[in-house]
Parts: sequence; structure tokens; C-alpha cells
Amino acid sequence: MKKPEKILIVIMTLLMSLSCFSRVFADDGSQEEDTAGTTYSARYDFVLEGDGDLPEEVMALLPETRTGLKNGTTVRNETFSDVEIDESVYSFLYWSVDEFTINGSDVQFTGTWKKRKDSRKNLIRQEISRMI
Repeated sequence: MKKPEKILIVIMTLLMSLSCFSRVFADDGSQEEDTAGTTYSARYDFVLEGDGDLPEEVMALLPETRTGLKNGTTVRNETFSDVEIDESVYSFLYWSVDEFTINGSDVQFTGTWKKRKDSRKNLIRQEISRMI
């Protein structure tokens, strides 16, 4: 057997041996579980700025929990258009984090909404009332 072939066999044997270990060492030398097959979740929640609850029409926009996310997966959140309900408008303000890269744990995103009175509808109603 030639010397390069022996070196190749030794390297391949070492690599195969290393791949059989179920534990890996962290940077600080401590042992951690191998997370190669572990997946994580991204969960979502909405809150209303100030007091009160969000209406069903807004809560229906809540993204479903994403599962099966692997380390290194980047989750990006979308924004939402205004939702008009009766004389109020609900406006999406922001996510707690716009995007997150999975790094060994689940993530919880909270989207914040603001409620305001729809002055346009109120003005139209006032004008109609004055005309009648």
C-alpha cells in the first residue's frame, strides 16, 4: 500500500469514528447533546397597546405556530394592513423581533396593535345626520 492511501484510510477511519459519537463538546469544553436532529418552534401572539382585547377579526390574522425549524433557519415576520371594525381602526405597529435565526431554542414573537377611532366614518355620519 502506498503512503497516500494509508493516510487516506486513517483519515476516513477517524472521521467515521467521530461521526459515531452522540455528544459534542461546546466551546467552553463542557458536553452538550448533539442537536443535529432537534427542531424548534416559532410561536406568535398579538397584544393591544394599552388596555383591552383585540377583536376576532384581528386575531384571525395571527400566524400559526411554525414547527420543524432547524438551527440556522431564519424566521421573518410579515406586517399587516389596517383592520376597520365599526368605528374603530386597528393598526399593526411592530413585532417584538422582525426576524430571528434559530439558535438552539424556540422563539416567541409578539405583535403589537393600536386601536384608534375612525374619524372619517364619524365625520361622514355627522354630515349625514345634519343633512337629514
